[in-house]
Amino acid sequence: MKTFRILITLSLGLFLFTFSACEQEQITPDEPENQAQQQEAMSEDEAVEAITKSIATEDEGMSAEANEAITSTDAYAKSLNCGDSGDTSFVHSYQNDYVTATYNIQKSWELICENGMPVTLHLERSVEGQSETPQATTEGNSLTLMDVTHLLSPNFVIVNGTRDAAHTRTSVENPDMWLSTTMSMNFIDIKVKRAPDPQILAGEATFVLEAANSNGDSRTFEGNIIFLGDQTAVLTINGHSRIISW
Repeated sequence: MKTFRILITLSLGLFLFTFSACEQEQITPDEPENQAQQQEAMSEDEAVEAITKSIATEDEGMSAEANEAITSTDAYAKSLNCGDSGDTSFVHSYQNDYVTATYNIQKSWELICENGMPVTLHLERSVEGQSETPQATTEGNSLTLMDVTHLLSPNFVIVNGTRDAAHTRTSVENPDMWLSTTMSMNFIDIKVKRAPDPQILAGEATFVLEAANSNGDSRTFEGNIIFLGDQTAVLTINGHSRIISW
């Protein structure tokens, strides 16, 4: 089995860890209502926002990984690569007026063939890094495992797999104030349109999202996402359903 090792730097879209958008307000002693809100690890609305961001392409979420499945299929799913594997490392730094971020991304692939024809492309993608805003720093990591099939179809591929992420957000002003989150997702028959306009057309993802904060509160959210195409889906979270878009 041949192994190709490549070190490259890519200009990716901004990778914000799944929960970096959950900004918590600073608390003052004369704001009891805000203090009560602060003690809650995560509201359902915040969970919906976090899950939506975990899908969005610009946040290096599930849509970006679906796009990568298409890119990798086009690059590696060829008969001449049968039995081959490879890995690639990405170093990405980003800075604007609001956020500074550095992420180390690794991707590996292996092509499985039957009778000389590509049938499954195994993809593994891991991310570790840190982002910082004026309010907080976020450290985290994620691991995505994908099996891509229907490799020879001219119109779409099918993705099954898992994604696990863990992040900790710490207040800059008060380092003792933190929010820790973990999220596990399962991808079930995700149908991804091929180039030139790759996007998720259909399929399902199930998830479990757990959040805990320095005040001792913890919340668990679980449910599923039914993809409708056109960057929309039906999200059901703890029994409540709504349409989301990204």
